[in-house]
Amino acid sequence: MKTWRFAKLAVVCVLSACAVSCISPHRACMAALPAAAFRDTKIKIAFTGDLMAHQQQLDRAETNGVWDFTPSFEAVRGILSAADFAVGNLETTLAGGGYAGYPCFSTPDSYAEALKGAGFDLLTTSNNHCLDTGFDGLARTVKVLRGMGFRTIGTSEKKNESGKPLLCDINGVRAVFVAWTYGTNGIQPPYGKEWAVSYLSEEAVSRDLAAARSLSPDIIIALPHFGDEYKLAPPENVRRDVALMLDCGADAVVAGHPHVLQKFEFVKKSDESGSKRDAFVAWSMGNFISFQRTKPRDVGAILELEIEKNPSGTFITSARVIPTWVQVRTSDGAAATRALPFASALGEPTRWKMRLGDIYKVNEARQGVVKDVLGLDTAPDAKTLSFKITKK
Repeated sequence: MKTWRFAKLAVVCVLSACAVSCISPHRACMAALPAAAFRDTKIKIAFTGDLMAHQQQLDRAETNGVWDFTPSFEAVRGILSAADFAVGNLETTLAGGGYAGYPCFSTPDSYAEALKGAGFDLLTTSNNHCLDTGFDGLARTVKVLRGMGFRTIGTSEKKNESGKPLLCDINGVRAVFVAWTYGTNGIQPPYGKEWAVSYLSEEAVSRDLAAARSLSPDIIIALPHFGDEYKLAPPENVRRDVALMLDCGADAVVAGHPHVLQKFEFVKKSDESGSKRDAFVAWSMGNFISFQRTKPRDVGAILELEIEKNPSGTFITSARVIPTWVQVRTSDGAAATRALPFASALGEPTRWKMRLGDIYKVNEARQGVVKDVLGLDTAPDAKTLSFKITKK
C-alpha cells in the first residue's frame, strides 16, 4: 500500500553552498548532518512508457457513450500499486470532448480515472502531443489530473508554475522530478504563453536542474521526451543531452518518445567530490499501452528502481525491468486493449484468454527482442520473467 506524502522541508541547505556548480551537491548537504538525523529508508519507484489512446482503444472502451479503460490495466495494477510511487508518460490530452486518436489525441477523463485506479501517482505531460487540442486542452488536462490527485510535471496551466521542478516526499525520500519535450509537432503555445510547455534545450536542462538542486533533494530524476521514433538505439544528440543531465545533477534519466524499448543501464557519473558513483539511464521506455501493433512497438516494460537513503547518502541500489505486451484480442474473439506482463501472458494464458498465436508472439519477444534491444546477457527470473539490470 502506498504511503508517500508531501512533507515540510526538514533540512535546508544554503543555496549558495548547494548550487555552485552543475555537479549534484545534495549528498554533500546530507553529509554535513549527524548520522543520527537519518534512518535507513528504502523505496521503490515504478516507471512505465507511453500511455497512449489510439482510436481503436477509444472504440473498444466505449459502451453507449460511456468509456471504461479499467480493463487495460487490470493485469498490471498489482505491480504498480505495490510500488511506493508510480510514474507514466501521458501522451494524450483530456480536452473534455472531440475524442480522437492519432494524430491529435483527445481522450475521455475516464482514461485518467483508470490510470489512477491502476496505481499511477505522477504523470509527465511534456511530450509532442501535449498541445494536440491547443492551450485550452493542455490546461484542462493539467487541471483534471490534479483534481484526481495526480502530481504532474512538464506542462503548466499557470505562468507561476512554469518549469518548476516537482518535489515529492516518498516515505521520507525527497525525490525531485524534471521533464522536457523536444517539441510539440509544430503546434506552438499561444503568444505570451510559451511557458505552458517545458521545451528541451541545454539552457533549460542547466536551469531546471539547478533549481532542482536548490530543493535539497535526496535524488533527482529527469523525464525527457526525445529521440528517434522506432529506432532501437539513441542518436548522438540524445546521448549528449543525457550526459548533460547527469553532469547537472540528475541521478536517473528515464526517457521516452521512440515508442520502442531501448537499453536500460547503470552508468558512472562524477559526484561533488569528483569520485564516480552509479546513475541510471533508461534510454526509451517504449509504449506501455497503445494500438501500435508493428513489433517491437507492442512490447513495453515496467521499470522498478529501488532507492536507499542512509547516513552515507541516497543511492539507486537495484533496477528491475518487467517486460509487458499489449493484448488486443482474446481467445474467444473479444476485442481488448490490455497491458500484460510476460509472466501473466505466458503463466496464466487461460485467465487472460491468450490466443495461441499471441503466446507465440510473447515467447518470441521473451527469447529475442527483449534481450537484443535491451542488451541483456542474463536470463530472466524464472517466476516473474523480469530482468535485473546489473551495475558495471
